[in-house]
Amino acid sequence: MQILKHRDHVDLFSGIGGFALAARWAGVITKCFCEKSSYKRTILEKQFRGVQIFEEIKNFQTDEFRGSWIVTAGIPCTPFSRSGSKKGTSDDRFVWDATFEAFKQIKSDWILIENTPDFAKLALQKVSDDLEALGYQIESFCIPACAVGALHKRERIFIVANANNQDRRWKSLPAEPSRQSLPDFERDIERAIITGKRRSDYGFSDWVDRIQSCGDAVVPQVAYEIINAMIQADEKTNESIL
Repeated sequence: MQILKHRDHVDLFSGIGGFALAARWAGVITKCFCEKSSYKRTILEKQFRGVQIFEEIKNFQTDEFRGSWIVTAGIPCTPFSRSGSKKGTSDDRFVWDATFEAFKQIKSDWILIENTPDFAKLALQKVSDDLEALGYQIESFCIPACAVGALHKRERIFIVANANNQDRRWKSLPAEPSRQSLPDFERDIERAIITGKRRSDYGFSDWVDRIQSCGDAVVPQVAYEIINAMIQADEKTNESIL
């Protein structure tokens, strides 16, 4: 796989690296993570060796990542979860101000945000208005994990923001990448998330922290399709300019 050095990735609220895994499949280089959970940082350190990790979004240093190609953010879903209080943007745990500040400082070509379906009712308008004020064009999609072959529904909202105001005509989503040569870690995450199983032969035992990490994780197969479509949109735009 050819690594395109001009396409780099900043990953906020990284979890166990679902977005980074998708970026890797698409040939995009992850430059840094930001993850509060010490357990999840341990996984990131082991499986994405050498990638810088920040612990707290409010202390995230954006200077060296300005102009990155894409910033992804699996914003904590607690204020929007159907099992929670659903206070939305009024919840103290909604960390949008710090997240938005990072977006504003980095000024990436693309932003990709993931959250639970009720995010659309409780926060999408606020997030869209703020990003549009920065000059981004916004699209949002509700995509279930079963759309990429999972055995469970797992609907998630994906918000795509692009800084280029040119008309972008997205091609049909590309075919799934080959999984023949994936390292064990990548296969473990794929199997655990896409099947919903937590068997130890998938590399994840039934410990609470591991179950929670898989439950929170972005489905990398869905993220891959979106990121790959972004690349195709960029290439089509470049062709039209030339």
